[in-house]
This record gives sequence, structure tokens and C-alpha cells, in this order.
Amino acid sequence: MFLVVHAPVGALMGMWVGQPLAAFALGVASHALLDIIPHGDEHLTDHLPPAARVRRIFLYGSIDAVCMAVVLVAVLGSWGMDVPTIGILAGISGGVLPDILQGVSELFPGNRALRTYQRVHHFFHCEIIRYESSFLVGMVTQCAMLAVALWGITAFGGTYAY
Repeated sequence: MFLVVHAPVGALMGMWVGQPLAAFALGVASHALLDIIPHGDEHLTDHLPPAARVRRIFLYGSIDAVCMAVVLVAVLGSWGMDVPTIGILAGISGGVLPDILQGVSELFPGNRALRTYQRVHHFFHCEIIRYESSFLVGMVTQCAMLAVALWGITAFGGTYAY
């Protein structure tokens, strides 16, 4: 899934538990669970040579980060919240960190720890459910997940944990 989906789910985790360490852990766990769902972006850059792959990942990641920021500012700003709580920030951080590490692993392909991490990330993306959805179906899936996350945040009605 894209960051624009992982971040609001992480924010929801932070709202739910409030405590930063638990919110971070739930953000990471929610990332893994969302990645199990076939979502159409698993192989967007596989066909590219390494240098072009890194550039494309950076481009997609930049667009995704801007979309994520817009969604978070819109949602959290709708409550008049200028600065999210530490728990919410921890949940967002946990929700997006796995994809950031995935991007960093592309920059340092020789790093053993990052290669191991890539294998674990790939396992959640492609091995638990061995079905590859088309990009279009994946985008519909991601939009649906984003809608559920935003509904959850809105349903919380600003009654989040401190």
C-alpha cells in the first residue's frame, strides 16, 4: 500500500492507544497487515534496471509523501489540531517506516540487514496471499482502505487518547 494509506491507519492506531511506544508498534503491525492485502503496486518498478528503479521509487515515493501530507493535514486540521499528539505521530511513524526502510534498502543493496528486511517485507507483500491484482484493482483496494481509515478517524470524533 502507499504511504497515503499507511499513515492514516497509523494515525488511527495512535489515536486509539495514545501511548507512543504502543502506537508505533501498532503502526508497524498495521503496515504488515495492510501489505498482506493484494494492492497492485507490488511490482511497479521490477522491470527497470537498478539506477532507473531507484529514481522511479524516489519519484513515486515523493508523490506519495505529498499526498500523505495533504490527507493528514486535511484530516487532523479538520479538528483544529495544529500539532498531532506524540501518540498519533508515533503511529504514523510506525505505519510508514517499513516502506521508508524498503526505499533505503534499494539505495544500499549490499547491506545484509537491509536485504534481510527486504525479504521480510516481500514475504508480507507477495507470499502470504499469492495473488497479484492489477494496478487498477489495487488502486480501488487502496482507496477503499483509505476510506475505511478516514472513516475510523472521523468516527473517533476527536476523542483520541492523550
